[in-house]
Amino acid sequence: AYVWNIEQNKQVAVLPHNEVYGLDVSRDSKFLATAGWDQMLRIWDLVTGDLVREIAVKDALKDDPNSDLRMYGVKFSPDGNHFAAVHMDGKISIWNLNDDTVPTLDHYFQCDTRFVFGAIAYSPDGFWIACGLGDSNVRIYDVQSGDELFHVGSHPDQVYTLGFGADKRTLVSGGGGISYL
Repeated sequence: AYVWNIEQNKQVAVLPHNEVYGLDVSRDSKFLATAGWDQMLRIWDLVTGDLVREIAVKDALKDDPNSDLRMYGVKFSPDGNHFAAVHMDGKISIWNLNDDTVPTLDHYFQCDTRFVFGAIAYSPDGFWIACGLGDSNVRIYDVQSGDELFHVGSHPDQVYTLGFGADKRTLVSGGGGISYL
């Protein structure tokens, strides 16, 4: 991952993480999370470029050895205290980010199908997480329980991107050459 200072038009850091498929910047712009097919989550300090935390997901989850824990996406919660990772096998892991300790797993739940791309978005209040899944469906889950709250609809092809509006009642999804609001 490369970090750029746009005002100075120069690269300020190179953050080594093989096979990165997902990244997100915390709302306060202090941290960058990277996730990838190497089954690693990394948290970086955006000011210094230093690696702050590293999670070997397979070791942390101690999951079924047949699980596909490669990741396409990672997203910070709006309050910056948590982050979510979407795994190839359709699972979502929610991590608690504490400045003094290694992030701990808060929740781990299964969606109805696999992810194909990292289409994930937190609602503005952080209570819901929307996912664009490999079966072309968009679903919204409760972050605390992992329960499906809404099956929003289906695209003609895979979902590539999602975003909530500021009001929490608006969700946009894109994929298969179509966007839905």
